[in-house]
Amino acid sequence: MNYSTIEGCIRQSTNNPIVNNTIQLQTKNVYGNTLTYVVSNHSQAIQHLTKKKTIDSVDIQALRDLGFRIVHN
Repeated sequence: MNYSTIEGCIRQSTNNPIVNNTIQLQTKNVYGNTLTYVVSNHSQAIQHLTKKKTIDSVDIQALRDLGFRIVHN
């Protein structure tokens, strides 16, 4: 089974309890490409996990599967 980067990291390190389960996303159009950024307090942690500033639909679905509520601004 294939896991996203975020899901794999969370599955490997479950020592930290999830306090805030709502992740806020913001979508921007940059040079004709739609990019999705995390704007909630999870943004820095997700950037450390994925090594990129944007997340894709696979990571968003993985976060939903892990019990996070996704909110688009």
